[in-house]
Amino acid sequence: MLLIRSLFWTVVLPGVVAVYVPWTVFGLNRVSIRSGDPLALLGLICIAGGAALLGACIYEFAARGRGTLSPADPPRHLVVSGLYRYVRNPMYVAVSTILLGEAAIARSLPLVSYWAFFFVVTNLFVMGYEEPYLRSRFGAEYDVYTRSVGRWIPGAPYALANGDRNLDEAMTDLRAGSFTKLDPLFDAARGPDGKQAWIVEWCETGKLDGHPAELSEALTCAAFNGRLDVLSWLLVHGVNPSGGAGTGLDALHWAANRGQLGAVKLLLAHHAPLETVNMHDTTALGTAVWSAINEPRAQHLAIVEVLLNAGANPDAVTLPTGDARLDAVIQRSKSSRVG
Repeated sequence: MLLIRSLFWTVVLPGVVAVYVPWTVFGLNRVSIRSGDPLALLGLICIAGGAALLGACIYEFAARGRGTLSPADPPRHLVVSGLYRYVRNPMYVAVSTILLGEAAIARSLPLVSYWAFFFVVTNLFVMGYEEPYLRSRFGAEYDVYTRSVGRWIPGAPYALANGDRNLDEAMTDLRAGSFTKLDPLFDAARGPDGKQAWIVEWCETGKLDGHPAELSEALTCAAFNGRLDVLSWLLVHGVNPSGGAGTGLDALHWAANRGQLGAVKLLLAHHAPLETVNMHDTTALGTAVWSAINEPRAQHLAIVEVLLNAGANPDAVTLPTGDARLDAVIQRSKSSRVG
């Protein structure tokens, strides 16, 4: 839905300003580009560059701000990443660049005048409406941003707050199916106020809205590390217990592998599926048994019993396993099923 809204407003706003009006009103459709014309080449570079900048801005609005470029459907979070680290209004700069490129191709003074009109109106809109609105909505966060980043002229990159930088790094990490950047962010002592973990703060403020895959990986990370507080919080807030298999194993498999008995029980209480197979074509029960043999931890036998009592299929395990206690527990479960 957000993608559709973004595409719609892209066509309605910059599409009309930078394509429809120059094409139909200023006769850009009748212009022929002469080979070897340096001004036309410069114009094409400006148009291509402006379009690329515009696309990057629209992505940041959707991915980071969870909104669109329209004042009627604005981002829910202040966007200070990507091109917005260098200049406050890169989207308007992008459209201006496209218009100047079109004026160069057409060698059109009327198009230059149109660009000047667009820039003046845009500047009045930014100063008279957009900036007061953002200041009222984001308060001190926006004030700090405006003091560091120019309105129109790019400058040194804005220094992201620790939370924003950590979020970007953690999301990149999770998309690759890794936990290394996210794991420390479960530590409440390292959180924004020293009392609450960053992952919880991001969820509560909506910064992770629209990131179901990353949230599922976060849940997997919590299960991997036995962080029952964060695991419970994510499950209560609707994160899919069967997701998060970017590493090849979902949350239940990792909890079984790492001997995290509490995490296994919590996931089962939230209806994590028992018979999902991982990248090794093994169920959670098979993972627990393999781990008990090859990477033994104190709770592995108890985890095997819990999974069997929850209804895991004992036939997923081939006997003998090499461990007499495991064999006895699994054989007892198989016998009870036959009986």
